[in-house]
Amino acid sequence: MKIFILIFIACTIVVAQTSIEVSANHFMADQQSGKSVISGNVVIKRNKDELKSNEVIFYIDDKKSPIKYEANGDVNFKVTLNDGRIIEGNAQQAIYMVETDIYELIGNVFLKEMGKNNQIRGNRISLSRKKGFVNVEGGNNKPAKVIFFIQDK
Repeated sequence: MKIFILIFIACTIVVAQTSIEVSANHFMADQQSGKSVISGNVVIKRNKDELKSNEVIFYIDDKKSPIKYEANGDVNFKVTLNDGRIIEGNAQQAIYMVETDIYELIGNVFLKEMGKNNQIRGNRISLSRKKGFVNVEGGNNKPAKVIFFIQDK
C-alpha cells in the first residue's frame, strides 16, 4: 500500500512557505536518531523540483531542521537553479546539503539543461543551486564529458 504525504510531517522537515509532496511504499521516521527513511518507488515534489529514487534518507538536527537528503538507487531528478535554468538528470546516488544548497551526484551521472543541448557526464558531479556552478570528475576508466553549444554573434 502506498503512503501519500502532502506536507511532509512537521517533526521531520520544517520548510517555510514550501509544500513537499512525498509518495512511497514505506515510510519510517526516528526522531531520536534524526533520520527518516522513505523507500520503494519514492517520488518527491517540491515547487518545480522533482526526485524519483528507490530510497531517500532525511537527516535532521536537534531543532528538527533538515541537514541533508540522500537519495540512493536509480535516482532521477529535475532541479530549478536560482537563475531559472532547469537541469534534469540521473545518478546512482544524490546527496543534497541544505546549508550550502549543493547537490553531490555520484555514480554514472548524466545532466542535461532543459531547452538546450548542453550535457554533462561524469562519475561525480557537484551542482550549486545558488551559484549555478558545476564541478565534474571522471572515473578511472571513464573521463568526464561536457557538451555545450555557443551561439555566434
